[in-house]
Amino acid sequence: MLQTVPVQDRGALGHTRGFPNRRSSTSLIIAHPDSFEASLFLRIAATPPADDAWVTSISDARPVDWDRLTAFALLENAVTLLDERVSGVPEALVPAEQRDRIGRLALIWTFKLKLLERRLDDSLRALSCAGIEVILLKGAAMVATTYRSFTERPMADIDILVDPARAREAHDLMQLNGWVLDSTGHPDDAWDNHHHLPPLSDTSGSGLRLEIHVAPIPPGHPFDLDFAYVASSAQSVHLGGTTVRVPENHVHAVHSAIHFAWSHRFESGGLNAFRDLAALASSGKFSWARFVEIAKATRATSCCYWTVRLAQSLTGLAVPAEVLSQLAPPINEPFVSLLEEHFAQLVLRSERACPSLTLRHRLWGFALQARSSVNEESLQWDADARAKVPQRMRWLRRVGSHVTRVRRWSQYFNSLFAAVAG
Repeated sequence: MLQTVPVQDRGALGHTRGFPNRRSSTSLIIAHPDSFEASLFLRIAATPPADDAWVTSISDARPVDWDRLTAFALLENAVTLLDERVSGVPEALVPAEQRDRIGRLALIWTFKLKLLERRLDDSLRALSCAGIEVILLKGAAMVATTYRSFTERPMADIDILVDPARAREAHDLMQLNGWVLDSTGHPDDAWDNHHHLPPLSDTSGSGLRLEIHVAPIPPGHPFDLDFAYVASSAQSVHLGGTTVRVPENHVHAVHSAIHFAWSHRFESGGLNAFRDLAALASSGKFSWARFVEIAKATRATSCCYWTVRLAQSLTGLAVPAEVLSQLAPPINEPFVSLLEEHFAQLVLRSERACPSLTLRHRLWGFALQARSSVNEESLQWDADARAKVPQRMRWLRRVGSHVTRVRRWSQYFNSLFAAVAG
C-alpha cells in the first residue's frame, strides 16, 4: 500500500531542522512509483517557466493527482510557488476545489513569510545595535540578493553566521528580543560540538526558527570552507534598513551544494538547492567557471557535481558539459547512472527509494568519495549509537526490517536496472 502524507501545512506543524532526523525521510513517501507529481512539481518550481510551459506540462500528461502534488509542495515548504504557477493555468486544467485549497495554504504561508521577514528585520537591528556583524546564509541571503521577496524563496527558518567569539552574546541577545530556546527532542549536549547554537523559536508561537551559526558546515567535514573563508569574501547589502553581509554568489552556490549533498545526503533540501542555482545562473552575476574554481578550492567538487547533475536531470537546469566534466568524481559508467537514479528517488521521495539506511550511507560515501560512509553529524544523532544498543541487537533489527520490505527492495532494484538499460 502506497504511503502518503496528509495534505496539511506540515512545515508549520512539524518542522524539524538543525540535525535532521535521519529515519524520518523514509516515511515521507508521496510519489507514485514513477514519481510523476513530484517530478512535475520540481520542473515547474525549480526553474521559472513561461505559463505556456506549465500548461503544456499538464495538458499533455496523464491526469494530475493534485493532493499528491500539493503534499510534495508542502513538504518542500513551497506551496506559495505552487500557487503562483497554478494562477497562470486555465481554470479547466485545475479542479476548482484544488485551486482553492492551494490558495488557502499559500495564504497561510504568505502570512508566515511576512512575519519571518519582520522578525528578521527586528533581529538584525538588535544585533547591529550591539555591534555584532551578521552574515546571512541560505534562503535569507538569497532573498537579500537574488529573489524579489520571501514568498519567492520560501523558508521556515532564518540562518545567520556570526563570529564564534560573539555567538553566545548574539544567542543571549536574541532571547531578549522575541526568541526562545528550542532544542525539543534533542539531548542537552547535542549542540556542544555543532556548527550552530541551539535553535531559537519565535515567542509568538508562529513556528518560525532562528539558527545562529558559528561555522557554515557541521563538524567532521572534509571541506576547506569555514567561517573565515565565508567572511573573507562576503559582500555588504542593505536589508530592511540594516546593513548585513551575504556570501559571495559562487561561495553561496558551493555552500548550498555541500548543504544538500553532505549535510542532508540528498534526502531533503533539493528544491532550494536547485532553485538557488537556477536563480544565480540567470542573474547575470554568475560564472560556471568561477563556480568550478571555488568548488575545487574548497574540495567540494563531488558535492557540486551531484547537485548540478541532479538539477539538470530533475529540473532541466542548463549546465555546460565541461562543468560536469571538471567536477566529476572518478566513477565510471554504469555506476554514475545507477547513483543518479538512486539519489533522484530520494529527492522525489519515491516509493522506489532505497529502503536501507546503511546502503544509503555507503552509496553516499562512495558517490562523494568520502573517507567514511557516515559523517560525524549523523553519528551524533544516531539514537542507537547514543544509547549504546549492542551491535548484535542492531543487526537483528535491520534484518527484520528488511524482511518486511521485500516489495520496496524489488521496486528499488527495478528502478536501477531501468536506469542502466535506458
